[in-house]
Amino acid sequence: MPTPKIPKLITSLEWILIIAVVIAQLFAIGRLAENIIFVVIGMAIFSLLGLWRSSKRILNYLNVVTQCFIIAILSFWGKIYSYQLLFLVVVIRNCLILKRLEQYIFSALIVAVVFLIQTYRFNHQELAVQIVQGQGEVILIMLNLLFGLLTFALQLLIDKILIEEQNKQELAIANHKLRDYALRVEELAIVKERNRIAREIHDAIGHSLTVFNLYLEAALRLMPTDLEESQNLIKEAKQVGTKVLAEVRQAVTSLRSDPLDGVSLTEAINNLTNEFHRTTGVLPQTEVILEVSPPQVLSNTIFRIVQESLTNICKHAEAKRVSISLVQSADVLNLTIADDGKGFDISKNTTGLGLQGMKERAIALSGELEIITAPQQGCKLQAKIPLQAL
Repeated sequence: MPTPKIPKLITSLEWILIIAVVIAQLFAIGRLAENIIFVVIGMAIFSLLGLWRSSKRILNYLNVVTQCFIIAILSFWGKIYSYQLLFLVVVIRNCLILKRLEQYIFSALIVAVVFLIQTYRFNHQELAVQIVQGQGEVILIMLNLLFGLLTFALQLLIDKILIEEQNKQELAIANHKLRDYALRVEELAIVKERNRIAREIHDAIGHSLTVFNLYLEAALRLMPTDLEESQNLIKEAKQVGTKVLAEVRQAVTSLRSDPLDGVSLTEAINNLTNEFHRTTGVLPQTEVILEVSPPQVLSNTIFRIVQESLTNICKHAEAKRVSISLVQSADVLNLTIADDGKGFDISKNTTGLGLQGMKERAIALSGELEIITAPQQGCKLQAKIPLQAL
């Protein structure tokens, strides 16, 4: 568990109390007297002790006792009248160097010490104001009760501030670990994607090249006897070759470390839709509304999701209409890709590396991705990625 940093609020409160004591003493006209140098030296030593920290508990105990002793000396011989505020400063410092139980024990002792000092000064008429005879005891009791309540209220306040600061640090550490985990997930997603591309090259492109080769061999055999059929086979081989070329381009694009290749996200999406149009004859309707250019890591993720979606539509959907919408709303980037294809039962397609890879990409950037589809009802992909997470 990390050691909480000292919040500025606590440090400021400590120095406000010290300055208040100094100002109160300056306004005690006629009572600064001959001990002013003694008071200045004592206050300086007291202030410096607040800067001292030790990993040894016994030294921390000694530090607290020394501070209380200095305040008592300043009270008796320095004749300062706001010594209670200095004891509150000690309460604040206790929260920074002592454990929880020790803090309350020393706070109780401080309340007892203040009670003794106030009783002594009351009995010897060393008070900042004159008290009506017969009311002194009541006022003394009320002042001690008030100081006790103030002490423990301050103790609870400082504890709460320190706990909140510690929680902030733990949250920051957790976020850092989460970011590291997200980066590892991204690396795993890249490895999975490359493995998928390798399988596609073997299965799809390898199969297409085999068919291409068979068409050419058949055309060569038929050329001497049936020229027309040979020409038809060559045309079919050309179509297969065009398909293979498109698949090779797609695989190469997927393997690039910088898939945008220096172009903007809008232009890159347009390139994907144009390539999809050349391959399928369907031109996707595209809407891209961006207030600012997204960070590179977010642009790459959006590009990969669009690329994978169009690949799946091309291979499986048999769609006639496709739409792509990328709109920035407040601090969130909303991506929607829809088609009117044959859809699928998502409950029976939980192992697809393409769908899983898209979800992992979105999650790695603190976003979410949802796929809405059913057999013969098309498919809609919706992704939301917060910009402030980057």
